[in-house]
Amino acid sequence: MRPTKRNRGVITVLAGFMLAGALGLAVVAIDLGHLSTVAGEVQTLADAAAASAARSLMQHDGDAAGAADALLAKNTVDGTAGSHAARQVQVGTFDFAEGQFSKGGAAPNAVRVTVTATVANIVAGIYGDRQSDVSREAIAAFSGNASGHPRLPLAIGRCHFTSYEASGSCATMPTLTQAPDGKDGSGWTSLTSDNGSASKARRYLPADCGGGGEDAPRLRVGDVIGVMNGQANTLLKTVEDCVAAGHNDFVIPVVDVDCNGKFNKQRPVVGFATVHVTNVTTKGGTKGIDVKPICSATTPGETPGGPDLGTRAAAIVK
Repeated sequence: MRPTKRNRGVITVLAGFMLAGALGLAVVAIDLGHLSTVAGEVQTLADAAAASAARSLMQHDGDAAGAADALLAKNTVDGTAGSHAARQVQVGTFDFAEGQFSKGGAAPNAVRVTVTATVANIVAGIYGDRQSDVSREAIAAFSGNASGHPRLPLAIGRCHFTSYEASGSCATMPTLTQAPDGKDGSGWTSLTSDNGSASKARRYLPADCGGGGEDAPRLRVGDVIGVMNGQANTLLKTVEDCVAAGHNDFVIPVVDVDCNGKFNKQRPVVGFATVHVTNVTTKGGTKGIDVKPICSATTPGETPGGPDLGTRAAAIVK
């Protein structure tokens, strides 16, 4: 049966509706795809800005908002400078146990950054819907280490960090020479409650440089460890070999002892420091290890650093 003129008209109208529907779906698909891409860019930017702001807050005199703005200015969203995006920076406190952020607080440790970008719609603008807003947030927080996995069997007295803890400035981080030092402000440790000895200390150093290669015990704040003074020449030589083999950065325990006290008994652990060994001297009258605590490590994958005796680091938490 051949279609009549009336039938052909109905088919044409139906085809028109179908074409309009198809075009409408194409509009939705194109703009949704565009918005999805931009949303990913905005989230990445919010994450990076929050992490940068938290690292700045980690320094006592840091400018969290300024750090976030500087990060935004170095990146783009939807092909335009990130600095054009609206942002909100809130300094507050993150409860790690509850996973909750609260604005403000007596000792803020987190930053929440919200980034909002206005996106020009590609096709929907033809129909009057010219722009869409895409908003994403990220929270970055920092904390100190409540536990550590030391490899260098050296303990430092908290007294060395007195100036730093008072000022919070990285410039006041202590530099230790001839550790263990003659004033008993640092010493060897067994990393257990056993009395310290050279043989017990050496067993946790890497095997590729003469150490025992044993896994060091995980220590927590409050644990009591055995410490000892003295140079221990054979142990110094092993540390020298390890540094020569490229083992320079170590997490070590900080113990509660006066710098004029005695490193020859058990002491409680009060924190951890991440230190960089700059030199080891095994001969002459100035034998010892020169170490410098790492105040801040901001590159992912680096040995953690920060104001909490050298072990505080910032990360995205939400």
